[in-house]
Parts: sequence; structure tokens; C-alpha cells
Amino acid sequence: MTKISYLRKNMQAEYESGNILASLEAGEALISEHRHIETAGTINFANDLFNLALVYDEAEKYDDAAAMYSESAREIFVLEGETVDFAKRLSGFASSLSKMDMHEPAYFLHYQVCKIYEEKAGKESTLYSDSVFNFANAAVGIGHLKEAINNHMFALSLRTIAAQHKDNDAVIESFLVVAKLHEKNDDLEKAVSFTKAALELSDEKSEVYVSANYYLAEIYEADEEFEKSLDTLQKVLDLTYDQVGTNHSSYINTLIKMALVKEKDEEYEDALYDMEEARKLFEDTVGKEQTFYAFCCKKIAWLHSLLGNKEDARAEMLESIAIRKELGDIPMDDYLYDIQIFVNLNSRDDITASIIVALINALKFKVDLDEVKEQIMDIFGDIDDDELVDNVYNDFLIFDDPESLDMFVSHILKES
Repeated sequence: MTKISYLRKNMQAEYESGNILASLEAGEALISEHRHIETAGTINFANDLFNLALVYDEAEKYDDAAAMYSESAREIFVLEGETVDFAKRLSGFASSLSKMDMHEPAYFLHYQVCKIYEEKAGKESTLYSDSVFNFANAAVGIGHLKEAINNHMFALSLRTIAAQHKDNDAVIESFLVVAKLHEKNDDLEKAVSFTKAALELSDEKSEVYVSANYYLAEIYEADEEFEKSLDTLQKVLDLTYDQVGTNHSSYINTLIKMALVKEKDEEYEDALYDMEEARKLFEDTVGKEQTFYAFCCKKIAWLHSLLGNKEDARAEMLESIAIRKELGDIPMDDYLYDIQIFVNLNSRDDITASIIVALINALKFKVDLDEVKEQIMDIFGDIDDDELVDNVYNDFLIFDDPESLDMFVSHILKES
């Protein structure tokens, strides 16, 4: 066995075993050996370039993949001209460019691929229908939404004919993509229609059937048809339970989605029940010391505050912050949400906001916080609101980033 054959076989074997880095190492050595023994310019060299590009793609090294696809396409063009093999490499090159957000050159390359497949493989081929599908996606990338919808509709018609009711996967994919484009174009009625068409072709036990129903629920939610959204989510929940049970992220995430929709529909007690159940399932499955668990606590705190359960809300909020601080995971945006809840728990009047601003300024200028608290009590003492001052003061001590707090309080003052 020659060194070229050995390296080629090794690259393929490592790829099939899922050892992508080892496959890349073998593939790079293979191309290097080709150049060393001057076998570039052969069909084997062109094919090895193409296969290495596929491995780069899998490794998400899209710039390297694009280079390999491009060189392989040039080699094939010199050897064969504008053949189907040339188009396959050109398509890979275009897809790599899209993944690097280079949508305009990808758009023109995909168009060229369509023309080659139309001539060499025919309109009835899956190569052509898939190339039209990719070209439509490229149109989305450059913002040509109407053109993308038209081309996806064309791809859908081609795929429907090609499937002949035997293999509907590509047809289902097209229906769902067209649905999402209509949603993006604010045509929710058509988005619902195409999603339902995909569902009619899908096996009820398949993952795509469940995910399509979830997407349908999101469309209903966007259209503020909360009852339909919740009915569809319940269907998703039941299907997920049958497939994976309750101790699974898919089931927990669907339960949380139901809680969020119920919150929008102002069904706060039901939303609270679902969120608490989701948190319990997550705790039983993964444990408490997780960012997601802290998120659940925060949402539960918010729902309690909407229901007027201030003590419960405060306890949940404190637990959420304690977990996130322990994990070192309190994103800057979270401060805003946290403060909004604290202000909501006490009041949204100028008194609360003034107390928070005073405490922030104290931190900024390194003034003793207890001294500031006494001054606040003196200022607001005439309204007999000592408990409010204590609550805001104690809650504020949790935070330790005065500069970001200053910005967020400015936002709260505008919203209050």
C-alpha cells in the first residue's frame, strides 16, 4: 500500500469513527504528500481535496473548508469542465462562505450551481431541487426575502414531485423553511398553513413532528392566540412524555414555555405552577447549583411579585442571586431584571428609586453604607416608611457593581 493510499484510508476511517481531529491530521498529511510527489492535477488529488473539505466542514473550520472546496473545484474544472462533480465542489465552497457570513458571493455561486445542475442533471433530479433550496437560503442571507420565498416555493414543488409520496423528508424541510420565511415577513397566517402542511406529512412519532408542533405553538404565541399556543404546547408535552418521560430537557423546556405563554395570557397562578414543576424536575435531574435553576427561581420570583406574594418573591430572588454569584455567572443584563423585581416588590415610586440611587452613590464615593442608611431614614422618616428603607437597603447589599447599577437605575427611573 502506498503512503497516499494509507493516508487516504486513515482519514476516512478516523472520520467514520468520529475522530475529526485525527481525520484532519491524516487528511492534511495526505494533501502534503500529494504536493510532495507532484500528483496534483489528478482526479485523485481533486477528490482528496474535496474529502478533506468535508472534514474541515465537520470541524467547523469553514475558512479551511472553503479553501479546499475552491481548489478541488478548480482541479475538476481543468480536468472535466463544468460537470456535476464541479458543481458539487462549487456548492460546498458556497455553503462554507455562507457559514462565514459571506452571503453575497455565496448567493452568486449557488446560482451558478443551479444552472449547472439544471443542464447536467435535469430539473427532475434531487441535485437540482436541493441547489434551488440552497440558492433560496442564500437569498435570505442578502436580505432578498421575497425572492427567497419564491425560490423556496419552487424548490418545494420540485421536491414534492421528486418525493412521489415515498420520501417526504426534503418536502417537510421545505414546508418548514417557507413557514419560517413567512413568519419573518409577518405573514403568520401563511406560516401556520405551511407548518400544518409539514405536520400532515410527518410521522407523529418523529422528532420533526414534535419540533414542528413546538414551532406552530410559537407562531400562535406571536399572534397572541395564547389558547391555541397552549393547546399545541400541551400536545408537544404529551408527545415528549411518551418519547422520553419527564426527566428530560425537552420536557422541562416545553413546560417552561407553557409557563411563559400563560404569563403573557395573565394566567399567573397556572404559570407559577408550571414553572415550579419545571424547576423541581430540573433539580431532580441535574441539581440546584446550575444557571438554569437560578433562572427558574428568578421567573418564579417575578410571578410571585405579580401575584402580590412579596415575601415568597423576595426569598426566590435571593436564592437566584446567591446561586448565580456562587457560580460567578451574573451577566450584566441580569442586574436590570433583578433590580426591576426588587423595585416592584417594594414600590415603583420616587422614594424607592431615590434610596437605590443614594446607595449607589455611596458605593461610588466609598461612603459608609450604614451612615447613608441613617441619612435616608432621616430624610424619609416623616413618611413612616422605615420598613421600605430596610428592605431596599438589605436587597441592595447583594449587588457589588455600582457602575452598571447606575446605568440600570437610570433605566428604571424612566420606566417607573
